[in-house]
Amino acid sequence: MKRPDAVTSNAFLKFAETGVLDNASGPSDHEIGPDFEVAVADFLRSKGFSIVPQIGVAGFFIDMAVCHPDNSEKYVLGIECDGASYHSSRTARDRDRLREEVLRSRGWNLHRVWTTDWFYQRDAAQKKLLAAVEKHLKQNAAR
Repeated sequence: MKRPDAVTSNAFLKFAETGVLDNASGPSDHEIGPDFEVAVADFLRSKGFSIVPQIGVAGFFIDMAVCHPDNSEKYVLGIECDGASYHSSRTARDRDRLREEVLRSRGWNLHRVWTTDWFYQRDAAQKKLLAAVEKHLKQNAAR
């Protein structure tokens, strides 16, 4: 019998590499988190993008993913928001960075939206976010 942490790690690595969630048929049943994340998701939806909140498995979740417009089962970009857990401790930040490294090494495209940018320089943060989505849509089309 495998240790629970080994099972979790293996499930996360498979998810990171393939985007396929074991023991799940799709997005989690988690809701979008704090008001900040809701505002980011609402902005993207207002621009015509379909968003899946809290995509992941076994405790490893990306705050939201932008679905490909032609294939809703394919994710163009994972969006990370720096919420309370990100700021709560050094360990959480270290774990977040390691998770991001693993996801990127497995082919995920990620974009982080910072709370301070969103609330103090919203127009610039929104333009940067849209540019990231468009960039990855174009790269995806070229494949």
